[in-house]
Amino acid sequence: MIRSLEQHGVDVTGSESGAELTLMQSAVEGFRRAAEMLAGQVPLTGHADELCRQVVPPRAADETPRQYAERLNKMSERFRALSQDSSRERPR
Repeated sequence: MIRSLEQHGVDVTGSESGAELTLMQSAVEGFRRAAEMLAGQVPLTGHADELCRQVVPPRAADETPRQYAERLNKMSERFRALSQDSSRERPR
């Protein structure tokens, strides 16, 4: 889990509990899914998975695991809302 978080650019201090690591990992995965959903609504160049790895926000130095997860979850909700709005506006 630590390696996966670090591969997404998330700083891990080593003081996080297993539950905190799980919380952050879940938030990162939710963010990636929401970003992929939004990316599917707009024309992009490049591979969507690579783009998502590049856009996962870094964890601030003073940010607790819970604060980081909450920030990512809020961003994910916004991405999902934007992608739903975009799909409604598309002609069928």
